Amino acid sequence: MKTASPCFFIFGQSLAANDDHILNRIARGKFRKLYVGIYGEPTSADNQRIMNRANELAAQRNEKSALDVVFYDAATAHVWGVGFEAE
Repeated sequence: MKTASPCFFIFGQSLAANDDHILNRIARGKFRKLYVGIYGEPTSADNQRIMNRANELAAQRNEKSALDVVFYDAATAHVWGVGFEAE
């Protein structure tokens, strides 16, 4: 995760414990902005867990390499040229 890119996008990921090896790399990364896709109601228990986990990653950074976390509606992200909603 030591990339020249200023941001990192997460789409279709639950940020679960089985992905800690990836999430730890994100926490130690150099990029400044993390975009996390949320599907459905932001106040749902699953989405709240995802959002809390993403914010925990940011909290692991120091002030010199601060991480700004932005949540976006995954249903509106036209990844690979199509929407996430069922066709």
